[in-house]
Amino acid sequence: MSPTSPLRDVNITEVQDHLYIGDLEAGYNEQQLCRYAVDCILDLSNLTSKEVLAQQIKRCPCTCPMSSKHARAKLNVHIEDKDDVDIEPYLEEINTFIESARKKGKRVLVHSVHGKSRAAAVVIQYLMTHQGMSLRDAFLMLRKCRPIDMARGLCKTLEKLEVRLFNLAKPTVSLLNEPGRIQAWA
Repeated sequence: MSPTSPLRDVNITEVQDHLYIGDLEAGYNEQQLCRYAVDCILDLSNLTSKEVLAQQIKRCPCTCPMSSKHARAKLNVHIEDKDDVDIEPYLEEINTFIESARKKGKRVLVHSVHGKSRAAAVVIQYLMTHQGMSLRDAFLMLRKCRPIDMARGLCKTLEKLEVRLFNLAKPTVSLLNEPGRIQAWA
């Protein structure tokens, strides 16, 4: 998060200058996307257009002074939010999307339905992979700004990833045993 002015509201939270995390509402609220200058969206919700409408998402039009519609790059990645899920096969594509946007000076919103499980796991793995953060540091950083409630499979994948990335004997934290893991604000 920016040291001077972290941005946070109910649906969307700034993690770093170029990286935001949010829920389904954040991914479809044009006013918020415009206010936070989000250029790219990583959608992990697994919902079809009909299912999004059924969620009663408020489709707020943008009211900024731009005369043309915003063009946002969007990547949909279908990751199940189940206890046995493994996100490893998707990480290269996800990280390429986020890093490409960052290198172009663009901001990315990573969102899932509630922004607490799949989106949290993807943001944490990105912080480990591209920012060199330990699992513990990335988890604690994200938990300070957003509730986290990850599926067991996501926790296991993150622990294995950290061990592999940093050549460790064991992860710096066991997410399944972390006090306050579920619905935790620091």
